[in-house]
This record gives sequence, C-alpha cells and structure tokens, in this order.
Amino acid sequence: MTYDPCAGRRARGISRYRHRRSRTMAAAALMTAVLTSCSSTPQFCTSPVISAPAVAAAASSPALGTKTDWSRLGVMKQYLQSLGGGVTFYEVAWCDVEKQPGLLDWSNPDTVINQAQSVGFTTMIKIRVGQCNWITGKPPKYLRGKQQKTESSMPKDLHAYTTFVKQVVQRYSGQGVKEYAVENEVNSASFWDGTPEEYSRLVTVAARAIHNVDPQVKVVDGGISSTASGYGVAERLLQLGRTQTAIDSYNQYFSRRIGTRGEQIVSVDNEVQLRHALDSEQGKRNLEFLKATNHLVAAHVVDVRQVHFYEDWSALPALLDYLDAVTPAGTPLEMWELGSFLGTSQLSEAQRNADLVKAIAIALSVGVSKVIWLPLNVDPASGDDRLYGLLSARGTMQAASVAFAALSHAARGGTPVAIKDSGIVGLAFDKGSHSTAFIWSDCAPVPVSLPSGSRIGTPGTTGTTRREHTVVGTDPVQMELPMPAERFLRTLP
Repeated sequence: MTYDPCAGRRARGISRYRHRRSRTMAAAALMTAVLTSCSSTPQFCTSPVISAPAVAAAASSPALGTKTDWSRLGVMKQYLQSLGGGVTFYEVAWCDVEKQPGLLDWSNPDTVINQAQSVGFTTMIKIRVGQCNWITGKPPKYLRGKQQKTESSMPKDLHAYTTFVKQVVQRYSGQGVKEYAVENEVNSASFWDGTPEEYSRLVTVAARAIHNVDPQVKVVDGGISSTASGYGVAERLLQLGRTQTAIDSYNQYFSRRIGTRGEQIVSVDNEVQLRHALDSEQGKRNLEFLKATNHLVAAHVVDVRQVHFYEDWSALPALLDYLDAVTPAGTPLEMWELGSFLGTSQLSEAQRNADLVKAIAIALSVGVSKVIWLPLNVDPASGDDRLYGLLSARGTMQAASVAFAALSHAARGGTPVAIKDSGIVGLAFDKGSHSTAFIWSDCAPVPVSLPSGSRIGTPGTTGTTRREHTVVGTDPVQMELPMPAERFLRTLP
C-alpha cells in the first residue's frame, strides 16, 4: 500500500483513526514509509513524505521521560521538576555491583533511583552482566564513556546470574521499579560479546528469575540499535518483493548516517548493492540479533518490546510498520531511546524542534506507551554533539525542551487520538471537554478554521485566543481546543 500525501486534499476524511485500536484490527492500515513526492505541489511536500495511522493499543495516558547523567542533576533539576514527572532508565551491571564474589555495592543504582524519584521520575532498569574475569572469565574489550562501561558476555555460572537478577528485583521492585530489560543493543559487539543463541538463553533465564520474584513486573528485551533496525526494514521489503521501495527506504532511513561511518553505511543504488550491505559482517550480525529478538517477543519470553530510534523522523513509520509485522498483537511497544542523530546535518533550532515533535507524535499515535528522549543534554566532556539534547550542554532551555515539556504535560492524564485527515497529521490528547493537538501538514499548506476559544502557536508557546482561519504547514503547531479531538476533526475542510 502506498500513500499519496496529497490525496487528503482531494478526498476528505479518508484516514481518520482512533488511537485505542488493537494491533490486529489496524495492522492492515499501517503503511510503509512513503518514498514518493506530490506531483501537484512538490514545493510544499516533505521529501520523502511519510505519515502513519494508529495501529496499536496503548495505555490511556502515555508516559514521556528523558535519560540523563544523574551526577549532573544540579544544572538540570529545575527543568526536570517542571515536567511534573516522567520515566527514565538506568543500567545495573553485575560486574560493577559485585566486583568481588559476595561483596555487593548498590550505592550507584540506589543514588540514581533516589535522585530520579526526587524530581518525580520513575526508573526502569536494564540488567547487564558486564565483563569481568570472575563472572565471565574474560577481560573487557571495550571501555565506554567516563564510567568505563564494558560489553557483556555469557556468565560462567547461570545459577549465580539467576541469584543476582533476583537480588536486583527484590531490592528495587519495592522502590517503584516495575520494568526490567535484559542487556542493551546486543547487535553491537561493544555491548554483547556472544552469540544470538547465548543472548536468547540469557534473556530466558533472566525472565524466569524476574517473574519468580515478582510476577507483576514486566520483562523487556534489550532493545536493538536504531541502525540495526534499518537493516530489518530493508530486508523485509526485499522479502516482500518490493525491491525499489527497499532501496529507497534504506537510503531514507540512513540519510543522516551515510558518510559518517566510513564505508560501514553507504548509499545504495540497486538491489545488488543493497544485498551487499545487508550481507556485510555488521549487516548479518544486525539481522541475526533482530531475529533473535523477534523470537523472544513472539514466544512471549519478554512482556514488552523495546524500541530505539535516532534517525530522521521521516523514517520512523517504516520502522513502526516493520515492528507491527514482526510483533504479536497486543505486545506493548516502548521507546526507551528516542533521539536525533544529526550527523553532518546543519539543522536550525526550529528544524530540530520540528523533528522532535513529529517523532514523538508519530510514536504515540501508533500506540507506543512510553517515550524516553536521549539525551537530556550532551555531556560537555563527551565531545559528541551529533545527538540533540533537550537542554544545552550547560543545562539551559532551548526550543526542543519547551516543546517536549508541552508534549509531556499534554500527555499526562490525556487520551491520545491520532489525527490524519484532509492533509493534517499529528496527535491530540483528549481531556474531557477540551484537547491539546500537535499537528502539521504532510503536503501542501492546509487552511484550518479555529473553533472559538482556541489557541494556537509553536509547541510550548501557544498564542492568544483567535477566531479566524489559520494555515497549517509542515512545521508543527500546538492547538488548545475547547472540544474533543474527534469533534475538531469534523471541522476540517
């Protein structure tokens, strides 16, 4: 199924979706990223144009949050408190907590969870093995960041591993931790020094231990990296016989990566080049671990599927389409890592702000129940300014932090409603007799009549009451509406 982004301007009401649909009912409606442009008014169209309807059920009120370096809480505390709560995660590595057999030091995770609670944040935990001789029998190959994090590998003693996992859950479930992921981005050798089969076995052992301690908590997979998922998207399209779409989708998905990693990620012009990329050493590893994760989800070894995404927002619907195809109906999707990899892109603050709003709105509109933006701000010591933080390196507010706060406040206590009608796309949150909508045009500018008493402006900075028409373009706007979103949809041209 392809989607003409201009069709909504020619036929009213062809794509109106409620958010709370089951995956089974709406799977047929989910569309692959669109890689065509409007023939009628291409100057107004995002290139390539995409838009995705709602496809999965989620919690009535999705949760937003952010990942930060809690040792720098002081410069960010005011902003985090202003959000009024949220979700975050923290890695607990066995080799860090128990550096010597029987001597456990919980001070770091204790501190982080307490700090998160102090600003209203709920923590989820990633349980990792790490790399140390007494647990894995190997020295580390990789040391990352100032905390010198290592890769993980299979423990020598799975009984001892089971004991550690149980200790983690026993300690932190009573402190509000209700979700536990096993490892992180195992498709990368810098995170997992083992086979897909070993990873699957480890998750199975951990899941059993977690549920034995607390049957009510959720087990989450480790999350496949954003780039690895792009390989899965392209491979599936090839398997469906959609070769040109696979080629275009691959180039679109990696539009900000191509040229930033030497020869690892390159543009492709034909099927031979695409298959060569998928058959590369890293490509094969990515696909193998994707398949392992798909199996863990399909077999219900894990309760929740974790999603990571750092690409251009326009590639997100293609990923969500892929996930819909390989994930059983009813499986919650949670985006523990959403961010913006800038690569060599020179984006203005307005463009970065638009990227953030569109990515979050698209994710929530298809049923993703949790979204964590990463990072809150870029650590000045890291020197990596390719990821876009909500706050500046010094912790000061910028456009995206204002927009993120607006989305977070709107989501809290609101019922999500996907908007896709008459060329307008986005997301609204119903709260009784009023709603807050974040919308944009997926093609040509669309004239919209504002209901009396509405307010409109850039996300986070809605303006004064207006009673006339406005024109919605490709930059998102925030509308405060004195009516439920479905009623607003009926007012569209």
